[in-house]
Order: sequence, then structure tokens, then C-alpha cells
Amino acid sequence: MRKKIAINVKGNLFFGDERKNAIANEKEDAKSKNKKNKQSDNSEATSDTYDSKNMQIVQDALTRYDITNAILQKAILSTIAKESKFKPQTPEKSYKDTNNKRIREIFGARVS
Repeated sequence: MRKKIAINVKGNLFFGDERKNAIANEKEDAKSKNKKNKQSDNSEATSDTYDSKNMQIVQDALTRYDITNAILQKAILSTIAKESKFKPQTPEKSYKDTNNKRIREIFGARVS
């Protein structure tokens, strides 16, 4: 007979009835955090805020491509948030028109 288990955000394992209680507790914690976040959302936006429209586009794309594992989705979204704050970035400049001498000055011995 298989037992259902749960792992909470902190990495703790729960079995059987403990699992149900742990899930209920985490839902309550999430609700209280949401209330706090809604209260703090009234403040002015800063450069640290994320573009929620773009975040939703990425979440929809993850679901569309069957990336439904919540932990994997959070990892991907966290990386994007850290690197770009969900704001489109300009691509890095190409070195295709740069003189070889200049490339050697920039990169030194790493270029053959």
C-alpha cells in the first residue's frame, strides 16, 4: 500500500494525516502572505518590480510546452526574474565586424 507524502517549501516530509495538516497550514500561510502583499502593493512601483504581463506570457508558454512541474516552473521564472525582471533585453553586441587585433586586445590569450 502506498502512502501519500508531501514536502513543504522548507523541505520537511509529511505522511498521511500530517500531510493534510501540512498542506492546510501552508495554504493558510500563503493566504496571510497574500494579504500582506496586497497591503504593500499600494506603494509606488520601483525598478525591482516585475512585469506581470510578461511573467504570465512565460507561465503560459511553460504550460503550453508541458512544463508543469511547479518546482521547475519556479526555477525558470526565478532565473528570468533575476536576470531581466521580465523586461525585454537587447541582445549582446556581436563581434563579427571587429578587427582580429581588437579582439585579441579584449580577450588576450583566450583567443587563438
